[in-house]
Amino acid sequence: MKHLKILNYFILGLVLAGAGAAVQAAEVGQGYLSLYVGEAEVDFDINNVNVEADDTSFRIGGGYRVSERFAVEGFFIDNGEAEDTVAGVDVSLETTALQFQVVGFLLVGGPVDLYGKLGFGIWEAEFSAPGFDDDEDGTDFAFGFGASFKLSRNLDLRAEFESVNFDDADIDTFMIGLDIGL
Repeated sequence: MKHLKILNYFILGLVLAGAGAAVQAAEVGQGYLSLYVGEAEVDFDINNVNVEADDTSFRIGGGYRVSERFAVEGFFIDNGEAEDTVAGVDVSLETTALQFQVVGFLLVGGPVDLYGKLGFGIWEAEFSAPGFDDDEDGTDFAFGFGASFKLSRNLDLRAEFESVNFDDADIDTFMIGLDIGL
């Protein structure tokens, strides 16, 4: 998974470098690019041992505003490497996922919208402890909610909470990001 992390940072750098060129509003019938950063809180059980840890989370993706009240989104998320020490043993869990969601907006008025998200994540996780490594993958339900603030005709700022429940782990992310119209 280390090679994926390096590739993710490279792609994120390319996208950020090109983001200045994509400055049109994400209005109905238009797509948008999304760039987010935040914190992933991981709670997982392995061999009847509970581990709670967190790390920086990055997300890159985009969406399409189908109507004023609905959008569809897809993105890649890297939740970093959550590390903890349990009974004197160092353990870690690295997770990445492709997620696809439907977003419903509540138009509050002015520049603010509230929203909820429902969808699924196709995830990969790598658990590590001294002398033990385990890789797993799967597909699970994802949901979230947040607020969007229109900074300009060309740019939205979002703050959101999102949760994905893997087989033996729950990952909650708190993120802030930008949606840039294409």
